Amino acid sequence: MRSCLVLLLAGCASAGPSIDVERTPPADWPKLEEHVFRIEQADIPERCFDGISTRANACAVTDFRNRVCNIYVATDDPAVLEHERLHCLGYDHPRASTMRAGWARYKAGGGK
Repeated sequence: MRSCLVLLLAGCASAGPSIDVERTPPADWPKLEEHVFRIEQADIPERCFDGISTRANACAVTDFRNRVCNIYVATDDPAVLEHERLHCLGYDHPRASTMRAGWARYKAGGGK
């Protein structure tokens, strides 16, 4: 599993690390409206990683400006969808800070 940062912030899932629920998201993490899109596996790189090849089968792409979190999934596994929903709530993978770093960058005026 990889955590990826493109123009928007993307948290991504495959059969890899879990979510670090012991480390809470930033206290000021915004409430994001969640949208779930079922897509083909072949479309994951474009939707999630700006065309970069990946083995992930889902991702959560945050758009802080519009207060939206788009979840793209290419599997019917409910655990994968729950994993991405946790990214929308600001949770990261263990030993990663992709989501919180994206939120900090947005607040500093450097991103969506």
